[in-house]
Amino acid sequence: MAVFCEIVVAHALPAVRSALATELVKGRKVTQLYACELLDITQPAISQYIKGKRGKNLQKITGNKKVSAAIKGLADRLLKSKNPHKTLNDGICEICKLMRAQKMLDDTHYPYKYCIK
Repeated sequence: MAVFCEIVVAHALPAVRSALATELVKGRKVTQLYACELLDITQPAISQYIKGKRGKNLQKITGNKKVSAAIKGLADRLLKSKNPHKTLNDGICEICKLMRAQKMLDDTHYPYKYCIK
């Protein structure tokens, strides 16, 4: 049996990364290279997120006002952070919990009630 966070990594995380990459590059006007440093992913991954080639559930994420606001807030915190890796990790966990509270993950057959953290 998979741990809930493993399933989130496969289904929700790519969409969250896509939203963050788009917010940083298009919304905050940072370069793709700087965005890839903040998100700890490659520049080609950033490019694919922005072009919509990755992060399939993006519309579901950006369609929720609370989650969208949390992603924008995380983008702000990443830009101000002295430790962006910790900020990113904590922020992703917050967004995951928010998505669960908003019942955004229920339709992806997640029977799990508890997170690792």
